[in-house]
Amino acid sequence: MEKLLLALCLLFVSCGNNKKTESTTQETSQPVTETKAAKEPKTLIAGDELTFPSKNGGEVKFLFKEINTIKLSDGTYNLVLKVQIKNNLTQQLLISDVSWKLTDTDMIEVEESGVYDSEFEMFKPAMFFFTTVDAGFGKVEEVGYKVNKGTYYLSIWGYTSAKIEIRD
Repeated sequence: MEKLLLALCLLFVSCGNNKKTESTTQETSQPVTETKAAKEPKTLIAGDELTFPSKNGGEVKFLFKEINTIKLSDGTYNLVLKVQIKNNLTQQLLISDVSWKLTDTDMIEVEESGVYDSEFEMFKPAMFFFTTVDAGFGKVEEVGYKVNKGTYYLSIWGYTSAKIEIRD
């Protein structure tokens, strides 16, 4: 009799735990799916503007004036972003401080290569990382990357802001 009572108690406890696990799984899996869908960045096109407000007031705006791809002789591409940076902060902005990154789909960072100069058949020096913009001013700069066909993500201040697709 004691064995039967013990078996029924164990069965009751294990059934109760299964129900809790299922409901917890259902409750937590729903928001995760919604979060992933909400975080998919939009495809960046010329004319798009990304704005980043500061905790101390002010903001920094990145206007993408041009987005160009140049097919190189080795089958790769030179992705060139012409960016107008408007610094509405009270301090100087250094691009290296905003964690500007281009990554592939595996989130591997693509190093800046510069803009390809077809006349000299070489890349101009990569200087975007060292760009500074004084407080209250703006500046137009180009940043170039040597990439293959595929999808790339632009991250600024640790936030994946946009995606760029390279196609033939």
